[in-house]
Amino acid sequence: MCTFKKYARFSITAILLVSIMLLFSGCSKTAATSDSFKAVAAEMSMETADVIQQFAAYDYVKEAIIAAPADHKYQIEFFVLSDASYAKSFFDANKAKFELSKGSSFSEKSSNGKNYVSYTLTASDRYMFLEQVDSTVVYVDVEEAYADSVKEFLKELKY
Repeated sequence: MCTFKKYARFSITAILLVSIMLLFSGCSKTAATSDSFKAVAAEMSMETADVIQQFAAYDYVKEAIIAAPADHKYQIEFFVLSDASYAKSFFDANKAKFELSKGSSFSEKSSNGKNYVSYTLTASDRYMFLEQVDSTVVYVDVEEAYADSVKEFLKELKY
């Protein structure tokens, strides 16, 4: 009888753990739009600029917008690409670029879900963040001093 109780308790625990893992592995996010990006920037008294002309040679970049405070000491970049596969390639290339700046002391974090992948790196007094959701990518590479302001913006954007 005691063995059965242990087996039942183990089985219930295992089922709960598998259920929780499946629940969180299927998480998805709603992709921001250029309008929602601009709205968050306006809420935070930041200026926005359409910089698509800088990407004219790349037909897969459909929209490119930056948000920056009035002093322009840092910026947050938002891209809409032609589809999720281009966005994933864009994400991967920039993540590789970030990883080159790791140095000897760094902190990094990655997460992913059904339709998104996220990467954060703090190294060499820099805060770097990338997140791809569907066909969008948010790109940040700023001095670490501005990390809290960027995180607040990303939280409002739900990224």
